[in-house]
Amino acid sequence: MTSIRTLTVNNEEVYARTHIQGVDGLANSTENKDGLMSKEDKQKLNRLQEFDISKLNEATKISPGLMSMEDKQKLDSIDKHNQIINRNVNVYPNKTQIVNLNKNLTSCLNGIILVWRLDDIDDLYHYQYVPKYHNNHPNTYITEVIPYRNQSNKLDYCIKLVRVSNTQVVGAASNQLAPSNHIRLHEILEY
Repeated sequence: MTSIRTLTVNNEEVYARTHIQGVDGLANSTENKDGLMSKEDKQKLNRLQEFDISKLNEATKISPGLMSMEDKQKLDSIDKHNQIINRNVNVYPNKTQIVNLNKNLTSCLNGIILVWRLDDIDDLYHYQYVPKYHNNHPNTYITEVIPYRNQSNKLDYCIKLVRVSNTQVVGAASNQLAPSNHIRLHEILEY
């Protein structure tokens, strides 16, 4: 909160006259004399104006820059997780449509999320979590039952079967048959 200041000359209260060009009695500040701002603020402002911006470097894990090394490490640890591993996959997938993971399942923080999407309209997303320890069972099918409204506006179910290994997602032949062929694998997220 700011406080009101009283202008005094020889311990008598005076009122400043103002004009479009300035205020009578208030001069420009210098580094040695108060004016429209304090001399300390004028010194700070001059130092900021003289600062060479090219000295600012991007922080790394081993050297500070615009932030400390520690903050950069924290930011990197947050940023490297929960990202899209495979974008615009758009397969059902059947047993011949193999999706190669852009990041190994065991390298993910917790696992992956398979994002299933309805073919007819783009407003139905279904998220299937696969933990990274599932890599111990790469030949085992995992199943997902996805409810959706068919063209008759009746509730229907799509059953998806996939095998997830450390590097791939492989579907089953039944994924391309009705009603399972109404929903496709849209993308894969790290979790």
